[in-house]
Amino acid sequence: MVKRRSALLSTRMYTGWSTLWPGIVKNLIDMLGGPRRTLVTATAAVAIAWASVLIPLMDVIGRMHGSTNARIALIPALLGSAAAFALHVAGAAHFRIPFWYGLLFPIGYTVGAIMAVDSVRWRLIGRVRWKGRVYQ
Repeated sequence: MVKRRSALLSTRMYTGWSTLWPGIVKNLIDMLGGPRRTLVTATAAVAIAWASVLIPLMDVIGRMHGSTNARIALIPALLGSAAAFALHVAGAAHFRIPFWYGLLFPIGYTVGAIMAVDSVRWRLIGRVRWKGRVYQ
């Protein structure tokens, strides 16, 4: 059976990195509440995302070296990490994108943080670029 899709409306905001990056960067500082909040949010997001990978990894390494604390900490660390990854994989499924995108969320958060820093940078130098124009 062939499934047919019929759309009343179809849109595309960005066609690739060359339009996505400046399109998000121009407004990100405003969406996150100014330079200070943008940098705090970006830093916290990266720290939390990578903690979901690094904390269980450190516990495994500690366990291999016989640390009792690492043995005790491994189970909650793995459960917390599993919850974080499951949430992102479920989000990927909900938006009908490949599930493995959810597995890459620490990398995605890092790229988002770099975009946030770039947004602050452009705003502080007073030159926001968009579609060939420069706003001051």
